[in-house]
Amino acid sequence: MSLPFGAKCIKCLLFTFNLLFVVTGIILIIIGSVIKTPYSAYHYILDHGFFAIPVLLIFIGIIIFFVSFFGCCGAVKENYCMTITFGVLLLLILILEISGGIAGYVLRDKVSTELKTDLLNSMQSYNSSKDVKNMWDIAQSTFYCCGALEANDWNSFIPTSCCPNVTNVCTLNDTYKEPCYNYLENLFTYNAGALGGAGIGIAVIQILGILFSYSLAMSIKEQYESLEKD
Repeated sequence: MSLPFGAKCIKCLLFTFNLLFVVTGIILIIIGSVIKTPYSAYHYILDHGFFAIPVLLIFIGIIIFFVSFFGCCGAVKENYCMTITFGVLLLLILILEISGGIAGYVLRDKVSTELKTDLLNSMQSYNSSKDVKNMWDIAQSTFYCCGALEANDWNSFIPTSCCPNVTNVCTLNDTYKEPCYNYLENLFTYNAGALGGAGIGIAVIQILGILFSYSLAMSIKEQYESLEKD
């Protein structure tokens, strides 16, 4: 079956799009993995959505590899059913990505309103919770900061992670001067925004794939119908 010139161009564009589609899948997997890793240390104070969204992006990235198979085969074989299936799967992935993107921006706003209180509350569990202790020690030694808003937040007990080059007793005069809230807020809001931007940005690209697959499928269908009439 010979397709019209315009349909052949769409076929080439769809095949090229699939290569780009695979790249976007890799990007989603990388972004999800990179952002999920630093979040793991702060699970005590973070909303579960901060872990769900990176996992969702990784899942979508993996699914993209399988979906691309339908797109490539449908374009090469000029198969109507496979091309339509590819377009439908793209639409479903598009919905997931937009949902994940919106959730990322919602979580970004949530960080600014809740993080300060969550940090202050978590400090009370420093000596009783291993997870909280690890979280604060990692944050303070990584960002060279102390306390949520100031070193005095620790009251009478100041962790050694609050002070540089101190292994036994850390005093108020020895502590890092910067509060941890600013660093953690920037980290979480930036990553949440990156999740949202990745989801929505790649979703916009996929709209082209949906249009290409629909156009090619219609051209293939028209050719089949014309052959049946002949």
